[in-house]
Amino acid sequence: MQEIHPDGRYTYIYADTESYEVLAQVHSLDRHGAQTSLAQQLDRANNAPNGITSYKSYAARFTSYQDHLDALNTALDRQAIGLGQQTPQGYRASFDMGRPVVEGFRKDLSNLVRTSEVTATFNSSGQLVSLFGKIN
Repeated sequence: MQEIHPDGRYTYIYADTESYEVLAQVHSLDRHGAQTSLAQQLDRANNAPNGITSYKSYAARFTSYQDHLDALNTALDRQAIGLGQQTPQGYRASFDMGRPVVEGFRKDLSNLVRTSEVTATFNSSGQLVSLFGKIN
């Protein structure tokens, strides 16, 4: 990510995750970015990455960097005005982008699913922790 504006919005996303440091710890671009392949997402949906046994039953990527950026800015806007819910870990906002921005797979199925549903989580300090599409 580069060029953070005073209002917290971002100008663009780098495909090279080594090129930015501000959000290097956020679970999003490296696993859900447009640079990931559909084959990688299918593998992630069906095989727990890094041996994580409680892994979700789906995996998805943003369809473009612009869609990813739009979802990021929407998440930040929603957090700023309190649209979401408090959790023991911080804050969670799920929202509909109004158009398909994510594509991926459910576990044990090879049918590609497209969705407009996105979820963002923030820690108790208000820092973004994750941003991902939700495949229902």
